[in-house]
Amino acid sequence: MGHFNDTKTSLKNAVKSAIPEGTVECNWFIDMKNMVRHLPYIYVRIMPINEWDVYTRDIGDATHDGSISDYHFQLHLFHSSCCEPDANNDCTCEEHKYVQDIADRIKTYFLKYTPVGYDTDQFSTRETETIRGPRTTHICRVIIDGRVQVRRLDV
Repeated sequence: MGHFNDTKTSLKNAVKSAIPEGTVECNWFIDMKNMVRHLPYIYVRIMPINEWDVYTRDIGDATHDGSISDYHFQLHLFHSSCCEPDANNDCTCEEHKYVQDIADRIKTYFLKYTPVGYDTDQFSTRETETIRGPRTTHICRVIIDGRVQVRRLDV
């Protein structure tokens, strides 16, 4: 573990475990028509690593030396807007409720199980607007930013 593609695959699989009813993709190009049919929809992005040697520190394996790779990731979560207009054309619930619930489930899962790497932390969540496609008024997006640290053992 510790290489870019392995980490991205592990991150994608962990999100699938946290949200089994969701569609999880690593392809960054969004097809809104396909997304609307498969909500909740989650895109996984992972950024380049910072790598540092920890030969004089404990990386959790006393028999091997190694290093830690530090990846920044983003999860783009899309879900229904939860807006069912009433007779006055007002929404009957908070607009981002469904997607915020998905974000909370993912963060709780990651903090409870640490499914990827050595440690997962620095979570932040923010709401954003979806700006592409004709049906985006019915879709809400939340982005989770985080960091995953992966041990790379020298064997």
